[in-house]
Amino acid sequence: MINFSALLPASVNPVLRPFPTVSLARRLTCLVYEAFLLAAIAFVASLVLIVLQFIVHVRLTSLAYQVISFVLFGVYFVYCWTKGGQTRAMRVWKIKVLSIDGRLPSRQQAIIRYVGGWMWVFPAMLYNIIFNTSLMQTLCSFVVNLVFWAASYAFFASQQFLHDALAQTTLVDLAHSIDAPLTRPK
Repeated sequence: MINFSALLPASVNPVLRPFPTVSLARRLTCLVYEAFLLAAIAFVASLVLIVLQFIVHVRLTSLAYQVISFVLFGVYFVYCWTKGGQTRAMRVWKIKVLSIDGRLPSRQQAIIRYVGGWMWVFPAMLYNIIFNTSLMQTLCSFVVNLVFWAASYAFFASQQFLHDALAQTTLVDLAHSIDAPLTRPK
């Protein structure tokens, strides 16, 4: 069940009042930075899997690589969010994920947020698989999906994406916090 206080702006939620909402531009820039980190994780995982395939003489399918990557990415995100509220990219951009009560998200919230976050790309991937589309059609469906998902930011007074509302989490801006007890002293 959704607690609708997650949909309220941070200025209305007394726990989150000191933390302004992160701008859409900073969120998307952080997402691009995160994509580079995920590419590095995928590269190292693929390298390890290739070496293991030669040792064990087993060939993994493309789907197996994708499932392994999905799980590894999930472990990375869930661990980072539950232990410190930030991934490496979020630290650089001074963004932190908190539950709506101001604490670090629980493991369940982090998993819901991670799986929900895949809705940014999953419909385009599914469209590509079902209709066996060309590269241009796949890119177009991906862009349409991104625009639709990013538009969810405008539908909530809290300016959160849908996966944050479902997970009962919020992103807070540590760079512009009013009274930031969760930031490090300089």
